[in-house]
Amino acid sequence: FVSGQAERRRAGEAIDLAIRSRDGALLGATGLRVFRPERESCEIGYWVAADTRGRGVAPRAVRMLADWALTSLPVTRIELTPDVENRASHRVAEKAGFELTPERRETFAKGRHWEFLVYALDGRG
Repeated sequence: FVSGQAERRRAGEAIDLAIRSRDGALLGATGLRVFRPERESCEIGYWVAADTRGRGVAPRAVRMLADWALTSLPVTRIELTPDVENRASHRVAEKAGFELTPERRETFAKGRHWEFLVYALDGRG
């Protein structure tokens, strides 16, 4: 993941960033990916270290990246797509100001069926 991030950025596939504390400790990561030019949208992904969870780090990082993307990139919509069962990620999306949409996405990966909710932040208004 780390060694390939520069190439993904150059190829326009992703922008991956570390989430660090003021003293430089790694707290997690966030990034933009799944750019859909026809929809003027992209997705944000993130993770935070177990001992960092519950401190508001993920919602702050997600919102900062979303605000930057909406003002700096040719996108008008940012999406978060958590697994339907991942309640912690649902809370992150809500705390970061994203709204649950009626959309659902599905895939088959890692030997199982996955269903994702779609939360969106619309930068048009």
